Amino acid sequence: MNTATIHSIDHEGRDVARIHDKTTFITGALPQETVAYQITRSKKHHDEAQATRILTPYRTTPACPHYNQCGGYTLQHVHSNVQVAYKQRILEDQLQRLSKIRPKFLLPPIYGQAWGYRHRARLSAHHGSQHTILGFQSRRSHRIIDIQQCPILAPQLADQLGNTRALLQQLNRPRPLQTLHVPYILRRIVYVSCNPATFARDAAVLVGKGYRFRNAGIVNMFPQTAHVETVGCFDLE
Repeated sequence: MNTATIHSIDHEGRDVARIHDKTTFITGALPQETVAYQITRSKKHHDEAQATRILTPYRTTPACPHYNQCGGYTLQHVHSNVQVAYKQRILEDQLQRLSKIRPKFLLPPIYGQAWGYRHRARLSAHHGSQHTILGFQSRRSHRIIDIQQCPILAPQLADQLGNTRALLQQLNRPRPLQTLHVPYILRRIVYVSCNPATFARDAAVLVGKGYRFRNAGIVNMFPQTAHVETVGCFDLE
């Protein structure tokens, strides 16, 4: 039986272990947990694996019955307050590793309720032979999971899943929304990013161009997911 201890979580929500001096991303585990695993894909610089058994658990029970299949909210097995700590650590690690700089101040994390917070969500649909399938896509797949309930959605939305599924076949495809571009204010930039790695790289570029890195922090806009929303402020010297 192959076993490993998870030492961190990356900015994509993947669990990271070092096995025989090679980075291995193990799905279904948490930092500090020891797991049995099976390799699913081997590459030159890293391997990908699936946890087959949790030997030393450090988790909570997911609230959603579709959790093991649905790719929408992959951190439900982590306590909500621990999720915030993970995401704060991800921002700090990415700044240190990719940009080698730190802001003058690290802002305290911003977060709200952990469940029933999504008042807007993008679902996928497929017209099957028997009925319309409505839900989120499966993990690392385009297959749609036909969800019957979702504890992440606001109750007003979750209660309408059945009605929406019934009406979908009568609707036309939505037209793409227009994109609004807002010019940067060059003397001060408030940078909002959904990718802390990109944020860290761009922060180094801005500092190199003469901007002062005033502060940075995370906003946990999407609990139960690996998304890390980052905000930072840069002033032109």
